[in-house]
Amino acid sequence: MLKNQTNLLLAILIGIVGGAFCGAMILPISLWRTTRELEFSVLGWGSLYGATIGAFSVSVAYLFVLRKTGLKRAFVPSLAGTLVGGFLGAIVAPFWAMVSGVLGFSFAVIWIASRKSEVLR
Repeated sequence: MLKNQTNLLLAILIGIVGGAFCGAMILPISLWRTTRELEFSVLGWGSLYGATIGAFSVSVAYLFVLRKTGLKRAFVPSLAGTLVGGFLGAIVAPFWAMVSGVLGFSFAVIWIASRKSEVLR
């Protein structure tokens, strides 16, 4: 029981750090694309939004899927899925960058889970 709680806490911390990193990468590009201006404060807002969404997304993904596949195995694909999805959404607008980043993360987690056949059974 304690191992599951520790891993959930670790998933939340990974979500905060990974989300902050992805948000700090995606939001400035999205705002620069729409306004052609880049401010340093945007990094902070991107980190804040990314950390909040990342903590929630990764903890939910851990509870439903990542508990069986493992956090180490899903880290790099989920980070790549978030960044690719976020950058694609950044072409349109900041809101769509956030939505597509979450969708990219979800797609990557589902892809990792589907590669391990006993998770979906």
